[in-house]
Amino acid sequence: MPQLPLRCKLLDELDDVDRSFKHAWLSKYLQDVTIKPFPSLSASDSDSSESSISSISNISTISSLHSDDESSIQPFLSLSCSDLEEMYFLVTQAKINKLHREILMSRVLCQNPAVKKASQLPLLEHWRTGNIKQYRRRVHVDPDTFDGIANKIRAHHIFHNHSNTPQAPVEVQLAIFLFCASHYGNAASPEVIGHWAGVSLGMVVNCTNRIMLALLSLHNECIHFPMAEE
Repeated sequence: MPQLPLRCKLLDELDDVDRSFKHAWLSKYLQDVTIKPFPSLSASDSDSSESSISSISNISTISSLHSDDESSIQPFLSLSCSDLEEMYFLVTQAKINKLHREILMSRVLCQNPAVKKASQLPLLEHWRTGNIKQYRRRVHVDPDTFDGIANKIRAHHIFHNHSNTPQAPVEVQLAIFLFCASHYGNAASPEVIGHWAGVSLGMVVNCTNRIMLALLSLHNECIHFPMAEE
């Protein structure tokens, strides 16, 4: 069974609290008023009843009261218990409405700590001359092939977008793409590749897209078996 998103779960819980709160408020209100049979209601009684019901329906729109504002509390110190109870209901309803808006408008509900990244890309340079098998396990090409592909696609316009934020070197983007292309399953997920390269998930996706676009434009030159002289 799929897990309910956190935002929906919080909104459902808040709606339950809001309904329970309004039910308690309505029960308290009905205890304080005298209900007469409908046939015996006079015109003035009908008007007063309608105004009372209208005041209840408009309670949720009152959100300007704050319990921590001393200047707003001072004028109400001399109020009766009934008035203080009504004031409490107003403040509580305002807090519920405010929390509901915050949940709807917040893009991030839980601030998670930043993920620490430790790039293993520098190991490729070490393995290039020290352990060629480890190099091939990561990018599945020889160092000379890697350098040849990087030199062919380096001038492609996709790597020169005149942005204020410079892109990663072509070699880094190519290594990320080759690692992704040479693995499958969970090992090829953007999260795993990001941890291996020490970059964000978005950068993994961007590097993969750029390299694919550059390679497709040079398909006949880059994708073939080596020639005899090569």
